[in-house]
Amino acid sequence: MTLHEFIVLQIEEIDRHKWIESQKAGYDLGDRAVFDWVEKHAAAFRRHVLESMDGGLEFPDGSVAPPMDAGATRCNFNFPKHRHC
Repeated sequence: MTLHEFIVLQIEEIDRHKWIESQKAGYDLGDRAVFDWVEKHAAAFRRHVLESMDGGLEFPDGSVAPPMDAGATRCNFNFPKHRHC
């Protein structure tokens, strides 16, 4: 899977989550739903996608990405102000 394909797949999942949560709320949650998905689902999504792939995540230059959780830190988003990781 290329990096581009991975990003497109992730954006589709984020948009799906945003639509579902906005429907529940009765209005467009916007970025709040995006950050909610990142906090609650991004790590599991990445893990699932990478485990289901035959090879690694391929960058445009042909190199393969290391595991996405290697050295990762948790980022907490607080509303209405966001803190950087």
